Formats: sequence, C-alpha cells, structure tokens
Amino acid sequence: MLMLSGGIDSPVAGYYALKRGVEIEMVHFFSPPYTSDSALAKAKDLTAKLAPYVGSIKFIQVPFTETQEEVKAKVPEGYLMTVQRRMMLRLATAIAENRGALAIFNGEAVGQVASQTLESMVAINDVTTMPIVRPVATMDKNEIIKVAEDIDTYDLSIMPFEDCCTILHHQHLRPSLTWIRHAITRPRLMLKA
Repeated sequence: MLMLSGGIDSPVAGYYALKRGVEIEMVHFFSPPYTSDSALAKAKDLTAKLAPYVGSIKFIQVPFTETQEEVKAKVPEGYLMTVQRRMMLRLATAIAENRGALAIFNGEAVGQVASQTLESMVAINDVTTMPIVRPVATMDKNEIIKVAEDIDTYDLSIMPFEDCCTILHHQHLRPSLTWIRHAITRPRLMLKA
C-alpha cells in the first residue's frame, strides 16, 4: 500500500517499489472542501503515470475531512500534523490489512520537512506494527526531483493543488512520543491517535 500525497516524493517512492517488483495499490487521503476535485484528479493522474510499469494500479481514495476537523479541534497546535499522520497511518494499515498487503510505502525523506524528522517518524509509526518502507528516505530533494523528471511525474506533482497534509501545517520538530501516548488517553482529547 503506497500512501500517495500528490507531491513529488510519493510517486518516486512508488516507482522504486515497482522497480523492485512490489505490487502496489495507492491510498490517497482527500479533504473536501479543503482540498479540491483537482487535487484528487492529480493523485489519480499520478497513479496513471506509474501504471504502465505494471499494467494497472488500484487507486483507493479515503475521505478525511471529518477526521482532520476533529484533530484540529482537539489537538494542541504543535502536534496537529503528528496526530493527523498517525490517523492516516492507522487508516492505511486497516486498508492494507483488509486487502492482504504486507507493508506500507511512503515518500518520506529524513529531515525534509518538520513532520519527517526521525522523532516524528517514531511518533507516527507507533500506531502500527506493519512495516513502513521509505524508498526515498536518504535522498536529497534534487535527487528525488531528478527521478520524478525521469519518470515524468514531476510536472504533474508540482501543480499547485493542496493535499490534506498542507492544511494542518504546524509541527514540533521533535514531537514527544510519551506526550502523545499520554494525551490520547486523556478524556478531553477522545481521539484514538
């Protein structure tokens, strides 16, 4: 299961998975009205760009607005992205298990953005025991862009449509896993993050 954001990195991660013979399905979280139909179409078009490598790739769209609104209402600002991504990973894991998948792939690159520090990855991964594979984790942005250009996903990826990760953008660089575990047990939060 590939978590496809619609940005530059996740299609490249998908390409590397396919290159190694991994059969992938795409899971894309969308949040109308915060994200547009154009953003959803872009994610579908990115899937279509990778499909010729294997024949076809299933695209699974997951409505995420209600979850995001609950996160925004109940989570302190510095933890919004961490908790949102934990929720996304929980859902991706449930979908993967339902479809018999063995791992989840994503386009995270260490240190590229605040939600991709090692501390953030630990805090987010805490919600699943399913393997998380990050094919572009140690690549720098220029390397990823070069591959995106080579596989013809770059121009589509940079089209200016918001994805659901850009809506909640406040993030601690080093979120505390202990704080998150404690916070999700407090009655006022009532989120199974």
